[in-house]
Parts: sequence; structure tokens; C-alpha cells
Amino acid sequence: GTIVRRHRIPLPPPHEDQFYTIDHFNINIEVILYARRYKIIDCDQFTKNFLRKMGVRLNPPVDRPDDPYTKERQKILDSRKPLRPYERIDTLKQFLEHDGQVLRFFCVWDDPESMFHDPRELVLHYYLSDDTIDIKEIIPVNSGRDAVPLFLRRDKLPK
Repeated sequence: GTIVRRHRIPLPPPHEDQFYTIDHFNINIEVILYARRYKIIDCDQFTKNFLRKMGVRLNPPVDRPDDPYTKERQKILDSRKPLRPYERIDTLKQFLEHDGQVLRFFCVWDDPESMFHDPRELVLHYYLSDDTIDIKEIIPVNSGRDAVPLFLRRDKLPK
């Protein structure tokens, strides 16, 4: 919310009968407004020009003091960043160069945990246009297995 509204602010005690003026504000000084201490670290170019025209000699700007909360938040955000940022890849170029090109691999899945322990033949398609794969199972005639169109639908696989 609003900390200070636009009005004349009295100086801190023992000068509470006087008010802040333009002469009380400069870079690298502390100002006490209603028992709260504020340090002026810098100002914008318009304010610098205005104060110079008024004859005020400005102090050099100072660095912003460290904020423990901001530091802690930055550490948390940095820990969430990937160690190796993802490179932007020109996917349109890749799509146009490799559209319709598919690598086909014949595979065997030998699952010792299955009930009948029979190897299953698969065909893996790698689509060069968008780096996706799908896997289809080759089901022999009269094998007793239900014919399903896809073993794994076309999708990107994580590394």
C-alpha cells in the first residue's frame, strides 16, 4: 500500500515544527520519514538535471545494499535452472530437410517376466523430421495375441 502520501512531511524530533525541503534530499544520505529510515542511493536523470539547475551539488551514487530475501530467492531460482541450458534448434529447417524420412529398426523384446516367456518382434520407426519414434508390434498369424495397431504411439522420448 501507500507508505507516504503527497503532503508536507515534518522533520524528525527535535525539529518537528519544520518540514522537509528539497535541500534535505541528496544521494547517499539517510532520510527519516515517520520513524522509518530510508537511504537514497541514486536518482533518475531528470531529477539530477533539476537539482543541478537548483544549485544542489549531488553526491555520487552508491551501490544498492544486499537484500537477504532477494539473495535467497535468487539461490532458489538458480538451483532450478538446468545445468546445460537447452539450445534452440531450428525445427522448421529440420522438418523441411527431413520430411518423410524415417529410419526403421527391427527389434526383439525378450521379457523374462512374462507368463509364456516368448520374445516379441517389434518395428521401431524414428522420424527424422521431428525426432519422434513409434513402435509397432509384429504379431504372427494365429499367435493368440490381440492385434493392436501400436505398441508405443508416436512421441518424443526423453533422453
